[in-house]
Amino acid sequence: MAKVIITDDQAAIGATYEWWYVLLTGLTIGVLYVGLSALISHFVIDPLYCKATLNSGVCSNSESIGGNIATILSAVVALALFVRLRVFRPIVIVVAAAMLLWGLSSWTAGLGAIEIVVSSAILYGLCYILISWICRYKNTLPVLIAVALIVAGSRFIGLS
Repeated sequence: MAKVIITDDQAAIGATYEWWYVLLTGLTIGVLYVGLSALISHFVIDPLYCKATLNSGVCSNSESIGGNIATILSAVVALALFVRLRVFRPIVIVVAAAMLLWGLSSWTAGLGAIEIVVSSAILYGLCYILISWICRYKNTLPVLIAVALIVAGSRFIGLS
């Protein structure tokens, strides 16, 4: 017969944390983001909106708009991967990283192709590692407050 052991030991931080899975997923999503951004910009936005002169505002920002759409699509893919990897609080990680990296295509607009791929992969990897490291804490409210402060702080710094 099985013996039941009851302990009062409750850890505040999750015992398992596969940071290399999160980092590898972040690097992969960063490369996927660049590919999706280029494909959406050149094959969806440019053919649909850049034919008429009335849509010149959209046409001049096609890389930025394509990057924002690619952020959403890559976040959906990352969410599916994190759920599959059983990462703790995957929706918080993915949404916060998408908010942190919103407008990444505008940040990397003047760089070369290899520089864009490498910098996007590194930024996605670092964002996912940072937020997943915070999300391993077991209480939800402090995690959400910390992540919200990080996102708000980065957006405030980016605007000034």
